[in-house]
Amino acid sequence: MKLRLLGWALCALPLALHAETIDLKTGAWAVDAETQTTGVTIPKNVLDQMPPEQRAKVERTMRANDGKVVKHTIHTCVTKEDLKNSAVFDSGNNDTLKCTRKVIAQTARSFQAEETCPAPQASKASVKIDSKSSTDYSGTLDRTTAEGGRITSKLSGRWVSSTCTASDE
Repeated sequence: MKLRLLGWALCALPLALHAETIDLKTGAWAVDAETQTTGVTIPKNVLDQMPPEQRAKVERTMRANDGKVVKHTIHTCVTKEDLKNSAVFDSGNNDTLKCTRKVIAQTARSFQAEETCPAPQASKASVKIDSKSSTDYSGTLDRTTAEGGRITSKLSGRWVSSTCTASDE
């Protein structure tokens, strides 16, 4: 599953033509994420379209998980093209939600960017990644929704193998 499937948790941005790319090895990566969600993160119009039972269940789940930290590991495959286009930190929202992205800073050891998504799923996000080496990075993602919700993730990526498997896609 691509890191893109983290969806709200990660965003990345295209490089300026002269920008240096972050120095990470290609291949299979495991990314440990500690994600905390607070407030309402699902747009009101999406909730309004749900059948009453489903909406009540979703709202109960959001209240029950509000403020709790959820830990999970994402397996992803990083390609040369991902690194070239900064897609290794891509939220996957640009094509579907027409989000705009801006690289703030990028070097061989760090990456910082912002993403803004319009309605109907309006949000603003910032991502900061620090690479300790070509096989290890850590970072944060902070996304605020138009509904006032917030999704914050602490990330820790580690290179696993030069060969990706189907489960890394």
